[in-house]
Amino acid sequence: MTLQHVHRAMSAGEALAKLGRKPIDLDRPEALALQKSMAAEMATALDKLAPLVIEQLQRALGLEKRNRRGGNPEAIADAGSRAGRALAAVQGLDFEAWTETLIATARPPLESMAMLGAEAALVQLGLQGADLRPGLEDKTVAWAERRAAEMVGMRRNAAGELVPNPNARWRIDDSTREMVRGAVDDALRDGSSADELAAKLRENEAFSPARAQTIARTELALADMAGAMDGYRASGLVAGKTWSTSQDDKVSEVCRECEAAGVIDLEDPFPTGVMSPPNHPNCRCSVLPVLNDEMPRAGKATKDANMTKLWADITKSEKQDDGTIKVWGFASAEVTDSDGEVGTADAMRAARTGYMAFANVREMHDPKKAAGVAIEYDVQDDGRTWFGAHVVDPVAVLKVETGVYKGFSIGARVPPGGRDGKVIKNIDLREVSLVDRPANPEAVFTMFKADGGPDEAETE
Repeated sequence: MTLQHVHRAMSAGEALAKLGRKPIDLDRPEALALQKSMAAEMATALDKLAPLVIEQLQRALGLEKRNRRGGNPEAIADAGSRAGRALAAVQGLDFEAWTETLIATARPPLESMAMLGAEAALVQLGLQGADLRPGLEDKTVAWAERRAAEMVGMRRNAAGELVPNPNARWRIDDSTREMVRGAVDDALRDGSSADELAAKLRENEAFSPARAQTIARTELALADMAGAMDGYRASGLVAGKTWSTSQDDKVSEVCRECEAAGVIDLEDPFPTGVMSPPNHPNCRCSVLPVLNDEMPRAGKATKDANMTKLWADITKSEKQDDGTIKVWGFASAEVTDSDGEVGTADAMRAARTGYMAFANVREMHDPKKAAGVAIEYDVQDDGRTWFGAHVVDPVAVLKVETGVYKGFSIGARVPPGGRDGKVIKNIDLREVSLVDRPANPEAVFTMFKADGGPDEAETE
């Protein structure tokens, strides 16, 4: 039986019984409270958007001065002409003046919900007392910042500036255009005045409290599950996941398809391309973790067969006031490691975005030992990758300080076609570990301890 067959043979109900744990409740009291608050704030934000849209459409359609009521000799009877003019008008809408309002409205509740999701995941795994919150807080803040900008089709560049994001998902600006397009078409058909168009748009679903509620529920479900996924990664205990539906006749076909996929790798997408629910607005689905020792044997074999170990050396460290430590070094400098493999700079450069979304740092490639979080990953012009990690686990800190751990080792999955002989040209970077013997004999480091002063430790 193939791995695919093993996965598909396990229904969601069987998976739940096997795992002995329940999905995270999307409607738990703290989530509902956030949902109510965000819906009210989104209603206010949409109310501010309405006049901006109305003014632009009136101007685009030349209706500013035609305020009389009743029929208009300039009504457009031809459906094709109306549709074309309506499309041009709504596509020309400019949401820039409203962008910062939406981002400021959405970011705080998304951040709070993502953190609640991460904490719920730890409770689900019996790790509610684990000291993982600092690293998770950094991830939830970064995720909320990205998602709030994405909601209006934007992202922040390296300088922190908002720039267009062509890959944004579930954009409010695009859905607003679609919602008002029908009203514009009707106005052109009826020869409506500027005032009549404004009245129709104010009653449009695009600016309604019901839409604000849908946005709040869907976006917070997205944040909840994104936070849960970060919690699973931070735990070091989770290797896979299953999709969990509400098990009723309202479940969509796409969600049933994801449920039918059974157990898949934690970092693999579901059939619809998403890493976790929701699949669509008002989706009620959740995700369940599958622990390392619960993964099908075939899954472990497949995963190991596609994994490679690259290397990184540690050259600088800084002791923190809270007892943690920050360490840095160059990674993957295009030299041959002990397995005879070379990882290219281009491979490391392409892998950066995917890895830094999780930024997990482990000990000795053990998924059960979360040691800290990556804080820097920069592929430089000379092809070397400067890598930094904040090590928070006290045992890992001690092993670094006493020289037990002498370097980094990078665990990556090499996809089909990712190798050209011994040259690794494409990787899916899964984790970076502190190790006692890096794959490359040159990947060793010397500890430089700062004696409590503010200056950075000097290295050779």
